[in-house]
This record gives sequence, C-alpha cells and structure tokens, in this order.
Amino acid sequence: MKKLYYFVTCNSIDIYEYLKLYLSSHDYEKIWEEFKVYKEVMGLKKQIVHTSSNYNYYSLFKKRGFDKFMEIIYPLVLKYINSKVINVKTIKVSSKDIVDENDYQVIVKTKRRFKSKIINIINLMGTINYGFLDKEGINIFALNNVEQSFNENYYLMPPQETLNKKVGTCFDQVELERKLFSKIGIKTSSYFLCFKNNDCIISHTFLVYELNQKFYWFEHAWYDEVGIHEFECLYDLLRIVELKFLKSHKKEIDKSFDEYIFKYERPKFNISSQNFYNYIFKQKRVINYKLIKATSKDFERLKKYMLANILKFSKDLTNDEVKKINLYVNNEISNKLDKYKNIIYKDVIIGSILISKIKRGLLIEEIYIEDNYRNKGIGSYLLNDIILSNKKDIYLWVYKDNKLAVKLYKSLGFNILQKTKTRYYMVCNKSN
Repeated sequence: MKKLYYFVTCNSIDIYEYLKLYLSSHDYEKIWEEFKVYKEVMGLKKQIVHTSSNYNYYSLFKKRGFDKFMEIIYPLVLKYINSKVINVKTIKVSSKDIVDENDYQVIVKTKRRFKSKIINIINLMGTINYGFLDKEGINIFALNNVEQSFNENYYLMPPQETLNKKVGTCFDQVELERKLFSKIGIKTSSYFLCFKNNDCIISHTFLVYELNQKFYWFEHAWYDEVGIHEFECLYDLLRIVELKFLKSHKKEIDKSFDEYIFKYERPKFNISSQNFYNYIFKQKRVINYKLIKATSKDFERLKKYMLANILKFSKDLTNDEVKKINLYVNNEISNKLDKYKNIIYKDVIIGSILISKIKRGLLIEEIYIEDNYRNKGIGSYLLNDIILSNKKDIYLWVYKDNKLAVKLYKSLGFNILQKTKTRYYMVCNKSN
C-alpha cells in the first residue's frame, strides 16, 4: 500500500487553530456526515506531515486513533488548503508507489509500450487540483457564491494553462488529459453527462479510451472516483458513471431533471461557461444502449412483440386468421431465436431487433420498442448505428399505416423500393 506525504506550507496561516475552531462548533456525528464521502481517501491512508514544528498532531492521533484522524481531520485539511489555494507538493517515491493499486493492476494488462506512459499521465494529473482561479488567484469553488463566481469568471483553459496553474475544473482537466493521451498515441473520447431542468445544469465531463478491446474511464477531477476503471463494453462504462453521478447528487437531482449524455470533440479554448454549454448541446447526443442475445427465456416476450407489430396494422381478421398468425409467429421465433437480440436501456429490456444477412446486404426483419420507451430517440439512434456500422445495403418491411415509422425510416435515408397492398419494402443504399 502506498503512502503520499503532503508537505503543507502555511507560515502565515494556522491550520491547527482552524481545525480546533471548526471542531469546537461541530460534534463528531455532524462532521462525519459532512465528510463521509472522504472516508476512503482514494481507498488509501495518507499521512500528513506539517513543515512547521510549532504544532504537534500527536494528541489528535492519540485521542481519535489514526483511522478516525484520517476520516475526520484529513478532509478538513484538504478543504482548508483548497479554500486558501495553498501550494501542496507531493514527493513521489516510485511509479508503483504513486499509482493507486487498482489503477496499477489495470495498467499492467495494457500493452507494454503504453504502461509507463499512462502511469506518467496519472502522476502528472495528480499535481492538478480541482477548481478555477479568479483574477485575484482565489479558487472560486471555495467561495460562498460559487455559481455566480463561476458564471462571471470561468473560461475553458488551454491544457498548458491548466498545467501552469495546477488547477482546473473537469472541463479543463479533460482537455489536458486528451492532449496527454494524444501525445502517446492513444485515441480518446470525451463525454459530457448532465442533468438539466429550467433552473440549473448539474454536469460532469470525463475521458474514455479503448485498448485491447476493453474500455477505460480515466478520472481525476471527480475526487471519489479518481483512477482508471476498466469495462467490457462502453454501455457498462457510461451506465456506471451515470449511476455513480446520480448517487453523489441524489439530494439535488429530482424528477424535474432531464438526463443527457453527449460525446464531444475538442471545443475552442478561452470560451465562457455558457458558450461551452452551448457548444456541448450542439454535439452528438448519446443514447446508451446495448444489444444482447435472446434466449429461450425471452420466447413469450418476443412472441408478444411480433404479434403486436402484426395485429396493430392488420384489419378485420377472422378467428382462423388470428390462429394462423399465432402459429406463424411461434414457428418464426422458434426458428430464429438465436438471431434475436434484446435491446437493453438503463439495465432494462425495452425491446428487440432481428437482423438477417441476405445476398444484397442486411434485412431488418423486426424491430420493436416497448410503449414506455418510444419517442425518446432510442429506435432512431439504434437504426442510425446500424446504418453507420455497415457498408452493405439495408432493407426492411414496414406497414403503410405505420406512418410514424415510415417517416422515421425516410429521415434515416431509406427509400421505397416495392409496394404491396399493406406494406412498403424499403432500402438504405450504402453501396452507392
């Protein structure tokens, strides 16, 4: 287990007196409630060494014990340091000592040529504190009127400025991380997660990269999640970030908020916070879904979907015709069950899709989204992904009376190829 030794310079400011004053006005339970998120400071114990010998922390160690000291006092020191923008210098023993053990295990699995370079990025980001300095050099996140100060003072800093000032918001830190990973030849993507209502935006930006067919969430600005987090697929990564963010802001985010995830390219530097938001909301919105193979357990649900698609636009059916349709559906699903895929959104099955290969390209035989999840852009996003990820022509059948679906398919580039009495046969030409 590593140890980081923080040497705090405080010639004119008395940290001990500050702590003593703070502790005298707050009982243990209130302090613990306020700072419980810091209980596991990156999952590791850190020792604080005061450069001045005027004050002795022994009594605090003796009174609370080292663990209690770390749980209560260390976060207060961090808060105090950040509020006064005191320089904190880290002495690094070795790469393995500095990198979080969990981070290190992830890095060991990456390609050898990237391993040491990613460790260097982690260590460099470790010198960056969270915040933004106003013209007087004060961290605006330590002020009482943070929102007003942020709107009046903030601008997106170029990476070099973030490095020079040793401070930056998640917006700034992502741009620095983007540049550092680009220098070592790793392609990255940046994401903006936000919850928005008429009054405010609660957001976080973060960096993602892919190596060895796995996805990695690189995080430094979000203190409780500092490190590299490994995932098997992008859906899981984005979903975990979303759930953790919701948990950390559960007192602020209610049903009045709409959720958005945007994937964005590098914005212009030196733009205001409002211009940054304006830029983000013009970027590609991400609908986080994944497809997983259907199993025999899905048979009845798939049958319900297929029957709903057929019966909704079939008119004046006799009982015999309904029976024949049911028999047809049973046989179709039984024969093609292994080709069906469930559509997963927010960890819930919300529909299914069946795609088959044909001589001319791909045939979307069926797509179904449950009623509660329609008109959210999920179906169009999924279809657009299919179109973009394939070079061959894509075909599908649609009922003429399903006017909303016909309109959607046309907007995605499908054209009517053939007509029957009740249906259109449409194609999206990719080979032209």
